[in-house]
Amino acid sequence: GNGAHAHISVHPVSSEQPSAAGAQSDNILTPLERIFLAGLLEHLPAACAFTLPIRASYARMLDGIWSGGTWVAWGSDNREAPVRLCIPPTRFPTPGQQERASSTPSGNHFEIKCIDGTSSPYLALSGLLGAGLLGIQAQAPLIEKDCTEAAAEMSEAERDAVGVSRRLPLTWEEARGALEGDEAMKGLLGGVVEGFL
Repeated sequence: GNGAHAHISVHPVSSEQPSAAGAQSDNILTPLERIFLAGLLEHLPAACAFTLPIRASYARMLDGIWSGGTWVAWGSDNREAPVRLCIPPTRFPTPGQQERASSTPSGNHFEIKCIDGTSSPYLALSGLLGAGLLGIQAQAPLIEKDCTEAAAEMSEAERDAVGVSRRLPLTWEEARGALEGDEAMKGLLGGVVEGFL
């Protein structure tokens, strides 16, 4: 398999921020980014059926090679997390440089690394955006904290401290099983899931 990472930014389409009762703002993520990320992480194992669609896809999903690792986690500029939060460069430019304007309100975007080049971009993005949408609809709380180190190199206690407890599917069969068992994803994507499985 070969990587085909996707970059997704999340922001409201109007000047009014949508309700995010289950989310709290912090210095890194907006409330909308938090609930989108919560849904994305909750349903990421099921989305892997779309993003890593063939058995060979799982050969590159390993720990320690900057492919995103094998744990359900996110991290600021962490290349060993399947969801990497890309934070814009500092807003304080060095002398002689202009401040870079961002096209998103927070300037952040997510890089999803567990996507293989053999996947259909339509199905892969449908699964990923659908997972995030489920988080927005449910106003899901973000359980996982910013994982700044490789989860595979952390002790179990260290992973517990940042809420990292689940593995991504390690095989094609596990990914398909995760999608079959994810009723929310099946309800959202309907016939797409049935036709895909």
